[in-house]
Amino acid sequence: MKHFRSWAILGIASLTSCADPHPSLDPYSKGSPEFKNLVAQGAGSQRPAPMVEGQSLGLTLGLGPIFSYHIDPVTGNWSWISYDTSRQELISPETDLVAWGKTFIERYERELGIKPEELAQFENTLYHPFENQTMLSFQRKYQDLSVKGAFIQLIFARSSEGWRLREVINNSLGPINLGTSSSASAMVDADQARTVTGLEGLETIAQRPLIQPYLRNGFYDFRVATEFKFRDPEDEEVFTVTLDNDSSQILEAASSHIRARNEISAEHYTKTYIAKDQKFSPLPYVRVQDAANANTNADTGADGVIDVAFTNGTLVFGGAKSKAKIISEQVRAAETAIYSAPVSLSASGKTQVTMAAVDPAAINSYMGIHEVIDFVQKYIDISQLPTVVNGLQTRINKNDFCNAYYDPNTLTLNFFRQGTLQGMTCTNTSLIKDVVYHEWGHSLDDFVGVVNRKSNPQATGITDGAFSEGIGDILGSMIIADPNIGKGFFLNQTQGIRSVENTRKHPPANQAEAEVHSAGQIIGGAFWDLRKGLIAKFGAKAGADLYAKMFLQHLLVTDRYTDSYQSVLRIDDNDNNPATRSPNYCLINRAFAVHGLTGGTVEGDSCVDADPSLKVRVDVDFGQGQLGLIASSGGAASILFCPGKVSSCKKGDAGVVAFQPLKETTTYYLSSDRKFYNAEQQAKVQVKAGEVYTLISYDEAGKLIGSRALSFGSRDKSKDLSAGFK
Repeated sequence: MKHFRSWAILGIASLTSCADPHPSLDPYSKGSPEFKNLVAQGAGSQRPAPMVEGQSLGLTLGLGPIFSYHIDPVTGNWSWISYDTSRQELISPETDLVAWGKTFIERYERELGIKPEELAQFENTLYHPFENQTMLSFQRKYQDLSVKGAFIQLIFARSSEGWRLREVINNSLGPINLGTSSSASAMVDADQARTVTGLEGLETIAQRPLIQPYLRNGFYDFRVATEFKFRDPEDEEVFTVTLDNDSSQILEAASSHIRARNEISAEHYTKTYIAKDQKFSPLPYVRVQDAANANTNADTGADGVIDVAFTNGTLVFGGAKSKAKIISEQVRAAETAIYSAPVSLSASGKTQVTMAAVDPAAINSYMGIHEVIDFVQKYIDISQLPTVVNGLQTRINKNDFCNAYYDPNTLTLNFFRQGTLQGMTCTNTSLIKDVVYHEWGHSLDDFVGVVNRKSNPQATGITDGAFSEGIGDILGSMIIADPNIGKGFFLNQTQGIRSVENTRKHPPANQAEAEVHSAGQIIGGAFWDLRKGLIAKFGAKAGADLYAKMFLQHLLVTDRYTDSYQSVLRIDDNDNNPATRSPNYCLINRAFAVHGLTGGTVEGDSCVDADPSLKVRVDVDFGQGQLGLIASSGGAASILFCPGKVSSCKKGDAGVVAFQPLKETTTYYLSSDRKFYNAEQQAKVQVKAGEVYTLISYDEAGKLIGSRALSFGSRDKSKDLSAGFK
């Protein structure tokens, strides 16, 4: 969007914390920085990989009537199996279940990935958690050392007749290869452990050798280690820490004291500074560095939550998983210096970053890029979006005015400072969300489609400048649900600089309209009309969702806006046959025909789509074929009930009954996602069993949306069905 005339509010920024009458415990003050970070993470961090659903029951032949099963994707071993107990073999109540379980595991040693000699009993190996269930659990040992967190369980359905195997849970983690780590390695000395962890002075209350498993580079690794428990006599805090016997590296650490995690949220504009619509949202993937030691750091998650031991730190707007790396040209010390700001983490566990304390341009652009990516990822797989994976460098406060642009050569987003250019004063372009969304939309165009940066890294994937501008405008208007783009671009003026709600046609009428920003309004107008049509048919939520799917998925196969119409029809196709009309063909054709993008195919009013959102229920049966009906729809403004299977009818024709929306306070209005209707003046609808009738829906302008045929069977004419209506 080169020359996207721009704007800004450069506020004085600071970070403040919300007070809380119930502050959390003091942050971690004991131990080395590495130890503190591991304690903040807590025990159990070395979890096995998530299991995946099994693909073939052929793998489990001979195990009995299996209901379902999963495998461990790292080892390929069975991870969880469930059985149909109604068809499972009965185990006599006199059976020794421990011996039975060992025999079972020995039989399927290869599939389960554990040897019978590695089974050790817990104190409660045979456990009866519920009256009708018995759980048999074995701990795993390897070379006489317990494998931390590794176990296998057999769960039995219990009755007076005996037992039937119902589930197998296998967390034994597959074959163990210690590599250079050996059980012969000497345990770490307690004094050495205190030195490594920084817990000098604490007393040792327990020490044991074990094997510590963890997931690394897609494989389970196992280390011979020593687990210690150290106690602080002053506050009774007990630390559990595990160290590698060979390297003395800290593998895991935990504390007996529970500390609240800190939730960091940031103030930003919902749409634009001009609306003064600030809100606080979780601040995702920022790096938080200890003010006293920059090498001690951690990143917030998608929810803005972080576990750190310090309270005073620095926010770095570009963590390892961040989808944006913010660089302010006003303050950067080097070309790649990522914008940062001080933060004091609140004792309440909830820290708010305000625009009164940190550059609003940094927060707004950072949040905007994450918002647009989160939105797009609902409809396009992340594997098709390398810009999501890598994160774009985002330059704010550029020393120029009235502009924002995406640079395909440097793969950067660029937003200009507030200032005056040629007599026009523009705001800082970072402060308008749809401008941020628009510019990121150019990077989307660069990396998707048949011609794209991913397939040809040496060449830009933007082949149609007008289409790219249209993509940015459509994406921006879609997320803010407003056709006007760039409100507040000119300082403190509420009008936008373009609108996707227009009647512009292809081809452009003159050279001025052929300019890429201007021509982009053609495809923008077509998609906005499509949005209005889908919302009128399916309702605000379902219609907007289908619209986003159609637009974003069509980008995967489209490089010119003149191809968009056919691409959208292809996505709407439900039988993979272009010779038959897609479910929303008429609606799509009408939207694109207005803008000259259907290749000359313009359907008239006789083109009617089916409207699957139309439904009808009998409220009262008055007898003699007279019914009181309640209709519902996703978004129609009115409905006609017509005799026969027809594509149109008129109010006032014989047998035609008009329906109007019920008020939202009506007891039938049970869902905010649908509209409900009844006949005008509570009219009774006359029907005959077995005959066909048609519901036809219309939008607020009286334009036809779609239709649905229905018929009625014989009824209990005395029964009032209103109480059961849903």
